[in-house]
Amino acid sequence: MKSLLLFLLFLSPISWSAETGTVQQIKGQRAIVIFDEGIPFSVGQKLYINSAEGTEIGNIKTTRNLLEKKNSINLSGEFSSLQEEGEDQQMIFSIAGSYAWNKTVYEFGPELTYSFVDSGSTSTFIRIGGYFDYNLKPNDGANDQIYGGVGRASFGTVSTKSGNNTNNSEIINFEVGGQAKFFMLSQVLALRTELVYRYSTVEKDSTSGIVLNLGLQHYF
Repeated sequence: MKSLLLFLLFLSPISWSAETGTVQQIKGQRAIVIFDEGIPFSVGQKLYINSAEGTEIGNIKTTRNLLEKKNSINLSGEFSSLQEEGEDQQMIFSIAGSYAWNKTVYEFGPELTYSFVDSGSTSTFIRIGGYFDYNLKPNDGANDQIYGGVGRASFGTVSTKSGNNTNNSEIINFEVGGQAKFFMLSQVLALRTELVYRYSTVEKDSTSGIVLNLGLQHYF
């Protein structure tokens, strides 16, 4: 049995391959399309048209499909130079991994970070915490570029080695700023960029500055 779908279009009549569906009637911006049995639909559901030619219908990208992006994993790196209060510049290299739940407008999840710092003495940081994204566009598969805000909080331990001496301390870290996700590689793999203001405390010392994070975020 065939199912009928009343579909809003932004261009004139189009044709689909028989394996996907067939446009039966066009009236203004409305079209009646017949899909094969077994394709589930619901009222208000967004559909994205796939085509080998990669054409566009209005503002609907044909490279998208009905894939749900409920979760993601992210691997990112950072290279920065921050100023510690009353001290010299710190050169920092970090790598972070995270898992997140995607609610389209916001995303959140736990994160693990390892950092190496060179500031005269050598320090290594291990932090665990979480982050929160707020997206100005829904991350639901319809948009290739998504922008918004990001907030992050974490805590952990610092091991500082100077000469033959090693000192262990606790660290608390906060970040707030902007994030952007670019789905240039595929519909589920994004280049993630962040520009954030970071404030960290280690015992009575504090460090602050602007940090650029770059990474890859895979959705599934």
